[in-house]
Amino acid sequence: MRVRLKHFVILFFLLFNCRANELNQGREYMEQGKHIDAIKFFDIILQNDTLNQAALAYRGYCYEQLGNYDLAINDLEKAVEIDRNDLHSLTNLGDVYYKKGDFLAAKEVFKKIYIKDKRSKSINYNLGVVYFHEAQYDSALIFLNKQIDLYPSDADAYFNKGHLLFLTGQEEKAMIEINKGLKYNKSAIGYFLLGLISFKKGDYNQAIRFHTKAISVDAYDKEFYIKRSAAYGMLGNYYSTISDCNKALELDTMYYDAYESRMFAYRLLGMTKEYYADSLKLIELSR
Repeated sequence: MRVRLKHFVILFFLLFNCRANELNQGREYMEQGKHIDAIKFFDIILQNDTLNQAALAYRGYCYEQLGNYDLAINDLEKAVEIDRNDLHSLTNLGDVYYKKGDFLAAKEVFKKIYIKDKRSKSINYNLGVVYFHEAQYDSALIFLNKQIDLYPSDADAYFNKGHLLFLTGQEEKAMIEINKGLKYNKSAIGYFLLGLISFKKGDYNQAIRFHTKAISVDAYDKEFYIKRSAAYGMLGNYYSTISDCNKALELDTMYYDAYESRMFAYRLLGMTKEYYADSLKLIELSR
């Protein structure tokens, strides 16, 4: 019996060590952003141990990064069921629901985290953002303010608060909050929001400057170009409007707003052939 027990202990140790190596290898790939390669290692572990909580949690995260949200939810729900105190997996689960647009489910998950740890680094921010997207602005503001109180260097909290204030007609307060965020992070979204506010206030030159700053930080967001094109249009600079619409269409050849904005610029410049071409494209996209 002792010999058998010894063999069993050795076998268990080797199996455990093998799984630990596979888990570590998977994590390395995951941290390198090689999520498909990472999943292969987590698959091997879960073939032999379907309730391996760490493998489920990591594979769920990888599926989330790949945009496979249903698979991510399946793994993360299992991971949370095994370890209800795993706030990391619970947070990732809420993130996946949020990305799917299921704000109600995301909110319920984030509320569970809030009950367990009200000072968790992202929980107040996450709840604020979910309430924001549900247009429950008072609740959103409460949680965003809590996030800022706990973590005063959280630029995204300032940006979202500023955006909320802008949407509720408080432009001056919005600009103050967004500028606070820009002190901590020179983010394209911060400059973009300032551009939107400037446009609404009728300061089109300032709007162009802010949208240009946003583009200098992130040149691959089509909306930055289309909003700047609108400001150019308000100043009668229709050739610049067309140029920005062209840049937006390089990023998305099916971008309806870009064709529409460019069509009006063509019409105002008397470019009849181009105007009708974009008109036909808009009809095609509307079908």
